[in-house]
Amino acid sequence: MKKVVTLILIILSAVSFSQENQTNKYGLKIPSQELLDSLPLQKFIPARPRFIEKKRDLSSLMPIPGNQGSTQGSCVAWTLGYGLKTYQERIEENNPNILMSPTFIFNSLKGMAGKCGEGIHFSNAFEFLKKNGVCFWNDMPYKEKNCNTSPSYLAKRNAERYTIEDWKTIYASKNIPISDIYPIKYEIFNGNPVGVAVWLDSKIANFMDDIRPNKKKFVWQKPLNDTSKKYFYHALLCVGYDDDKKEFKLLNSYGPNSGNDGYIYISYDAFKKAIYEAYYAIDSNNYGKYTIATRPKTYDKEFGLVETTSDFYGWLKKGYYIQITDDIKVSCVYLNKSSDLVILRLSDTSGSTNKLIGSYKFNSGDEYEITYNGKVFNLKLDKIAGAGFNIFKSAAFIQLSTK
Repeated sequence: MKKVVTLILIILSAVSFSQENQTNKYGLKIPSQELLDSLPLQKFIPARPRFIEKKRDLSSLMPIPGNQGSTQGSCVAWTLGYGLKTYQERIEENNPNILMSPTFIFNSLKGMAGKCGEGIHFSNAFEFLKKNGVCFWNDMPYKEKNCNTSPSYLAKRNAERYTIEDWKTIYASKNIPISDIYPIKYEIFNGNPVGVAVWLDSKIANFMDDIRPNKKKFVWQKPLNDTSKKYFYHALLCVGYDDDKKEFKLLNSYGPNSGNDGYIYISYDAFKKAIYEAYYAIDSNNYGKYTIATRPKTYDKEFGLVETTSDFYGWLKKGYYIQITDDIKVSCVYLNKSSDLVILRLSDTSGSTNKLIGSYKFNSGDEYEITYNGKVFNLKLDKIAGAGFNIFKSAAFIQLSTK
């Protein structure tokens, strides 16, 4: 009996010790609900049901799982810089050897006086990627015990090419876990890995710490809620799903021997109970796919606009924008009639510089409900058709309404 009691005390003390030291190990900073509520949200309303296959796995284009170590709270930088951006650029440049640097993001956001054990928010990292991009691993290799070295001039210059166009919030709540997994599966099916915030319990945390190679596959089935969220909040990249097995596959940052070959598997039920934030990013096209939209010289020949009580309806050609109100403009940066695809940007023009609210991909009839600065915008692509002075040049017929 004494041996059993002693064993229990040892286990409890080990758990207590581990929780006191998790700040350095995981490092996803828990956002306030106020911060989460301030993030631009969107709801995609497709014109027709979108087919997705029963399973998808993007891990073949992911880098070998890296290792953030135990003293630096850089999991967000590994998730977005190393995992997501490596994947995006390998696809764009058709080069499986590309490897991006998590250090560029983490060190830049921590600054010279940064404490390496303290983490960062997802939103800060996404905004940094949109503005500054990320450099190659060789430009700024990872050094676990050094987060105070600033990027070199060359690293900054190289990073400018590898930005993201935009990022989207799928789900964000401080206290309520996710309720609907379809939007996450939809993004993965369409080739967009999803960055997620996970509250780990002791069981999955211990499995992630196990670095013995070739372990039997383990699927996290039921969160135990036996840890402090303060110390066990972790960023991971969701890269696959399987409806037959009802599980997600996530890339971790504890090295290739952690978990199952550097990945962990979470059942759909456990995912709903353990995930509190989910985001994806649209990659910037660095080879001129998107047109920079300008205001037309002959305004009436390049777009038509009809104002009703609460809606704006009109047409817009690729390479131009409509200033809907003093504060809002819509730009058409991509249009392909044969594939029925339009990309529109919604921008806030109230400040000294334009602020991108979001970039949105449409097929005819698709609609987005966008929450921004307390207002709800509904942006819809009605159809693609010829219009204007040159009716052989296709235009996007769009509708923008506000609530």
